[in-house]
Amino acid sequence: MRVVVVWCLLIVWEISVVFTWSAWSFQLAGFNNENSERCGLYSNFYCLILWSTDKIKRREISWRDGQRIWSLASDNYQRLNWFNILPPKSDFAMEDCCLYQGWQFLNDVWSLGYYPEEYIDMLSNYESENKTLISITAKYNETICMNVIQGVLFGTAPSTEPFLLLSDVRGGAGYVTAPLESSFVFLFGPTELEVREMLTFDWFKENYICKDHPEHCK
Repeated sequence: MRVVVVWCLLIVWEISVVFTWSAWSFQLAGFNNENSERCGLYSNFYCLILWSTDKIKRREISWRDGQRIWSLASDNYQRLNWFNILPPKSDFAMEDCCLYQGWQFLNDVWSLGYYPEEYIDMLSNYESENKTLISITAKYNETICMNVIQGVLFGTAPSTEPFLLLSDVRGGAGYVTAPLESSFVFLFGPTELEVREMLTFDWFKENYICKDHPEHCK
């Protein structure tokens, strides 16, 4: 009986599959829930949560990626408002940077084959092209009788995907966002359609990102 020994060679290769979606998640600063309050410790407007995708780029995964993302996060987390807003009891709530940021990279896109530099580039992508409102999180506030928007997700999901309303809201009540620095609020209509028509990425960029980081909008 012949025994055939097959040696498996690790081959570095890259291939892209059909691109279906890519998304940027933001937490809005405020007082309506714990994450909003923790974001407000760092910014009067917003905190970047993550960028995610299902686009696969096969390559050899290196342990050095962990060291590299730590270094890149340290250099960029303040510029990006990429702060650690996890609750104090969380395993990653020990510091502002960079354990939380490194975990986001390793958990979301590392296994898909992305380099740390690519991840930072995508987090820094403020171009409006193809970014639509995919979902919002909101909660009804009984004091002001409005649904307060707490988080937004913009991305390139297929147009056939339904709009997601991840929230504890009251039907018929309007929607509102309230930057901490401002003495005014942004009012939206009571329907999902009205929210989607007004809360575009261009609008969010002008009223949130540019107010906190004008350098991103030159």
